[in-house]
Amino acid sequence: MLRATVFILACQTAKAEDPLGSYNTSAGSAHTRQLATLANEDILESSGLAISIRTPQLFWTHNDSGDRARLFAFDADGRHRGVVSLADVIATDWEDIASFRRNDGGWLLVADVGDNGQRRETCVLHLLPEPDPRTLVASVHSSITFRYEGGPIDCESVGIDVTSNLVLLASKSVFGSRVYALLLPTTPMGQISVAQLIATIPVPLATALDISPDGRRAIVLTYTDAYEFQRDEDESWAAAFKRPPVVISMPIRRQGESVCYGPDGRSLFLTSERTPTPLWFVERSP
Repeated sequence: MLRATVFILACQTAKAEDPLGSYNTSAGSAHTRQLATLANEDILESSGLAISIRTPQLFWTHNDSGDRARLFAFDADGRHRGVVSLADVIATDWEDIASFRRNDGGWLLVADVGDNGQRRETCVLHLLPEPDPRTLVASVHSSITFRYEGGPIDCESVGIDVTSNLVLLASKSVFGSRVYALLLPTTPMGQISVAQLIATIPVPLATALDISPDGRRAIVLTYTDAYEFQRDEDESWAAAFKRPPVVISMPIRRQGESVCYGPDGRSLFLTSERTPTPLWFVERSP
């Protein structure tokens, strides 16, 4: 609890000092409500959240570091729907998860990118077809080993834009976040990829990131508010991140480190790393 309090105070301090001069943006109108409390008590630190592509009203989450390589499925009422272990995978420090559609099927990206000490020379992204939640074990289709341009960073925020075939990663820093882009290969690769720095954004202590299904919005979460960047048609993410974001007020969570868009590309869902684990719904105005 102390760590979460320190992070929130740091977030508020960064916002007050406004080091990058872009926090005074228009606030997004939203209505929030808690949908449920997750029934599975093995979900001790919900560090990432993804909505299912193949099953309506189903979500996927995982624990932070210290757990086995497994994914938890639950529904919008918080009911446990299954636990799927990933075969032949070691979970070093899973920090985020994203769902996406490829070839008319649902896929998941699991981001093993946690690095509080900024000492990992390489990190790993695991890609797999979205499993049936009743499946006990699933196989990873491919794993992308990569490094960051400029050296290791602390990262907890990863999203995927299939319209650009890019994975976006945001660093976690008090006075703004650096955003990196990594090309998503269509076939398994043997070499180490490089995530390229494309922008610096005025977001303190980024804890999660997601891309809307149409590839036009990026939501970056903090322990307090969220920041949404919108990309015009045929515009690069590097250009989109240069504009001030829309600030969206989030419900008060204890160490909230996960967010995902709903199927409409506007509504948002959130959980928390503290138990009992809540499931929040943020309904956006058009």
